[in-house]
Amino acid sequence: MALGILVWNVPFRNCRHCMLVEHGVPTDFVQSRASKAVKAIGAPDILKALESKNPWKNVKALGTNIRFQFILPEELQAQITRRAGKEAVGKPVKKGVASRSEADENITLDPEKLTIPPGSFVGGGHEIVQLPLSMLGPLSEGIVVATWQQAEPYLKTSQQLAKGPLAMLVLHGPTGGCQTSLVHSKVTVPARCSLNNEPLLLEAMLVQLGGVQVTRAVSQAPVLIDAVKVVTLKLVVYKDECSQPWEEVTAAPMRYIINHIPLLKLCKQQSCTCPHWHNAEKVEATEAIVDVWRRQFLRTGYKPEPVGSSTIFSVCIRVPECLSERLLSCSGGAGVYLEPRSLDSKSVSADYEVVWVPKAGKSELCHLRQVNPAVVGIARVNDRYGLRVRTAQAAALHKAIRPDAVYLSNGTRQNYMVGPIPYGTDRKALSKALSLSEWEAKPLQPVSALTGERGVMWSVVAVCDPPTNILSMSHGDVVITKSKDAAQDVSKAMKPVAAPSTISLCGAGGKTSREDPWVKADPWGQYVPTSGSTAQHVGLTAAAESIHQLESKIESAVLAKLPQVVAMDQDDVSERVQQLETRFNQMAQRQQQLETVVHDQGAQQAAQLSQMQSQMNAQGQQLAGHMDAQQQHIQNMFDSQMAQIRGLLAKRPRDNEHE
Repeated sequence: MALGILVWNVPFRNCRHCMLVEHGVPTDFVQSRASKAVKAIGAPDILKALESKNPWKNVKALGTNIRFQFILPEELQAQITRRAGKEAVGKPVKKGVASRSEADENITLDPEKLTIPPGSFVGGGHEIVQLPLSMLGPLSEGIVVATWQQAEPYLKTSQQLAKGPLAMLVLHGPTGGCQTSLVHSKVTVPARCSLNNEPLLLEAMLVQLGGVQVTRAVSQAPVLIDAVKVVTLKLVVYKDECSQPWEEVTAAPMRYIINHIPLLKLCKQQSCTCPHWHNAEKVEATEAIVDVWRRQFLRTGYKPEPVGSSTIFSVCIRVPECLSERLLSCSGGAGVYLEPRSLDSKSVSADYEVVWVPKAGKSELCHLRQVNPAVVGIARVNDRYGLRVRTAQAAALHKAIRPDAVYLSNGTRQNYMVGPIPYGTDRKALSKALSLSEWEAKPLQPVSALTGERGVMWSVVAVCDPPTNILSMSHGDVVITKSKDAAQDVSKAMKPVAAPSTISLCGAGGKTSREDPWVKADPWGQYVPTSGSTAQHVGLTAAAESIHQLESKIESAVLAKLPQVVAMDQDDVSERVQQLETRFNQMAQRQQQLETVVHDQGAQQAAQLSQMQSQMNAQGQQLAGHMDAQQQHIQNMFDSQMAQIRGLLAKRPRDNEHE
């Protein structure tokens, strides 16, 4: 009873709507959510809360006490945005705030604020030190850190500056490499910010400017890390092919995927015959799934969608490389499709290609896979199905399955304009004609008709440039031109790896390479003077030419009156060098004489000091002897005087005593 009241009637006597639906729970999940609530909270408590004056508040309080969520966060957000009249497709981007990728591309480091740790580079068998850019010269030995603009003059000349070990680390260079004949290579260099002593990791171009090669120093005891060689896969689960209700899948999507792809689970039992992975390759991995990230619930078109109304689930995983082929062969089962990606998952892997089969169903794809052993697995994008195959075998499979279609290999696709083509030509006829000229191009559509009966211009797409841009056909000559909006491979500058605060401190101090948006979007930038100002422009040009002729005449007259300077037959550099060498020798001789004089004077002063010390010692001894003799004499005089005093004081006999 509590289940029925919670789902349909609040209160159960007069309410016409579902409480959970009104507060954001999708209709497909209402029954199961109510069942879970009754099991978690209990029917009596729910009935008591529903009969109160504020049933929803009391029901939420019961759920909060036991940590039960009636409304999931995604459902709550969808409900909020729906009430606000907006679609929940993501957070809005603030105007005037540059994106993170745009900010990363504008990173410009100041070389004067970067310090290369000692011992990072070696050349000629010894360590080399960091030098400032101003000390570059024929006698310099070391390594210099410079920006791409500072290093460009040295790269264009392509000349060695010194015979010893000398190199330059070029920051912010294009990933495509530098146009120079000097030996260069891409290196990753540790550095420190001189302002806060924090570390940075720089990706730079090491250019050799000396005759002795400079290389990175090899650490004597590097720290070992046990890393597994992995590949990245993107797993996409489609609701219309799932073998279980979508609600159960979204409740635990990874569990659903692992249940239908047993290879994603490691079994450590010996001699086991289960379908899980038993690591027969002896890979040092504790689990079959090394990493899991970027879980997303999507709708058709791969746009974010709340869980309740989503139809697609996608996730990225990393697995050991030995499982790559075996996992791709499981693609298509139970609505789970696997796509190989690059290690950072930002692009599709170049090792595989997909041969798309238009208007083909799942059963037809399974049949084509069985009769073509080269097929690795089945691919799906929305309602398109295709066969995944290795890149080396893609052309042969495409020719076997779709012999009438044009095959374009992986690469940057360019748009071209081909014409004039006769009006009665379709895509099939044009692609056949272009293939006969040894150029694989896919016609898209006619773009513009030429005047008269000359024909129409066609837009085609190709991976490589045509062997010739002028073709001779039965109806006449045809030109091939690259479209203005052709896709170009824009090389990005190398970015440092460090804390954002450190990168900000090591920045170029307000310098920025960003283009001024006002100048870029200047509506008057392409202004050309009309006929109204043509006469004025012509007059100004004529006046400028007259002034230039007058300046030339004055310059010629002044030069004619100046005395003629006879050109020297030979350069006087050698004579100046000889004079400089003579002066240097004279200064060296004078310096040597001065050192000799100073040495002699020092020896004389030492001898005089020794003699003076001896005299002082002798005089001291004489003075001590005189002092002893004087003291003895004084003592003798004192003794004689005391004797006399004693004699005077002695008792004399009285005269009357003799009487």
